[in-house]
Amino acid sequence: MLVSLNWLKEFVDIKMSPYDFGEALTMSGTKVETLTVVAEQVEGIVTGKITKIEAHPNADKLIVCTVDLGDKELVIVTAAKNVFVGAIVPVAIDGAVIANGSKIGRSDFRGLISDGMFCSIEELGMNSDLFAKEIGEGILILPDNTPLGIDTRELLWLDDVIIDVELTANRSDCQSIIGIAREAAATLDLPIGGLTTYAATETQNQIDDYLSVKIADPACPRYVAKMLKVKNIQASPLWLQVKLLNSGVRPINNIVDVTNLVMLELGQPLHAFDYHSLQSQEIVIQRTTDKQIVTLDDKEREIDQTMLMITNGKAPVAIAGVMGGANSEITEKTSLIVLESANFNKASVRLTAKQLGLRTEASSRFEKGVDPELAGIAALRATQLLLEIGACEVIEGLIDVYPNVAPLKKVNLDINWFNAFVGITLTIDEIKAMLSRLFFKVEKISDAILEVEVPSFRPDIELKEDLAEEVVRIFGYDMIPGTIMGGETMVGGKTPVQKFENHIKGILVGEGYL
Repeated sequence: MLVSLNWLKEFVDIKMSPYDFGEALTMSGTKVETLTVVAEQVEGIVTGKITKIEAHPNADKLIVCTVDLGDKELVIVTAAKNVFVGAIVPVAIDGAVIANGSKIGRSDFRGLISDGMFCSIEELGMNSDLFAKEIGEGILILPDNTPLGIDTRELLWLDDVIIDVELTANRSDCQSIIGIAREAAATLDLPIGGLTTYAATETQNQIDDYLSVKIADPACPRYVAKMLKVKNIQASPLWLQVKLLNSGVRPINNIVDVTNLVMLELGQPLHAFDYHSLQSQEIVIQRTTDKQIVTLDDKEREIDQTMLMITNGKAPVAIAGVMGGANSEITEKTSLIVLESANFNKASVRLTAKQLGLRTEASSRFEKGVDPELAGIAALRATQLLLEIGACEVIEGLIDVYPNVAPLKKVNLDINWFNAFVGITLTIDEIKAMLSRLFFKVEKISDAILEVEVPSFRPDIELKEDLAEEVVRIFGYDMIPGTIMGGETMVGGKTPVQKFENHIKGILVGEGYL
């Protein structure tokens, strides 16, 4: 999993160097594979606004641009075809360094001096695979509200460090920025920042006038739906796009980008339906006798009754936990959306994805297991973001079908057993503090026994041995003293019967019997 360090720092105040942080995270059980700076060599590239474009007097394919950097103006000669008056672009000024390490200076272009150059995404060191072809082939055009004279390293997070974390199958809770933030906070013994969600007081339940939800199969433990009116569908704000790009996800539009951002942030996959395209006022989660569905990638998929589907009561509109259907996708004409935040059985999703040969960001998370408690939080977080960026207006009310709420597990830990089992000596208060850092709710029920309430996002914790491992990784594996294996010494030797058998064999071999 790719983790943006800049994004992570919004939740945990990490002061140490990226390398030291990676080492600390690895030693606490969250293995860091690599640390990569987005564009390590880029320097001196700032934002500028093109105020004038003139033809080059001595070259048909070149144009001469006057660029406002906020505190001064420069002249840039370029052959780029996608620039225009009013465009805000990255400008490599005299002395700047682009991604491949080349230093930019003032140059003579057929008798006119250019004070630098405009930059494409490749020259900025960004991943061209995450951009549309037309964007990748020209100069990067920045949003109209971008401040002038700003260093692009800061603006586009080119100085961000991307942490590649290897996750084991049992740590499904770490499939998100928040999950890694919890690990970082526990490792460094730091507080974790809060997450803002939609919390407006709603006095009406308007959503009931539009939609109802029915779960007809237990492979869907919970289904949350929120509805919003679309104000506009356009490119997302730059800050949102940058977070997606540094997580390896391609920005699409403001609606889809918010669902992807929340998935990366919280670990809860979301899906947005075009309400009118559903052609129904109900959503039913069930198996279906339909044989085919066209998914969002415009491919026709063969389906059967073993696969869980999101339906409009009659026909499938999405493959549960895997991918949405093209018959309900968001388009430029979308005016109402249904925001789905659901939980699906991991075995069901894994089998469906395997049968279809289709693995997605959503299915890879559901396959490992997603905390059902996230569904409501994620729906409200996405709502808040869609309001914040001005993409939508809220339809009051929330549908939350959650028939079987699982109680939180409680596991007792005997301190004397722990110390004997691990081979160290910790007090009950020390162990309680370490477990509390890992977001367990811990209470003393005697001088030697702790009652530990396991949070819903830690389904891997079942036994006292699991808790012992949690304490040890925070205490530090390298802090456990090495010991020599012990045990009783046993004197070897053969039994009388074995000795007699060997004597007989020796006689027979001596007489020529083999």
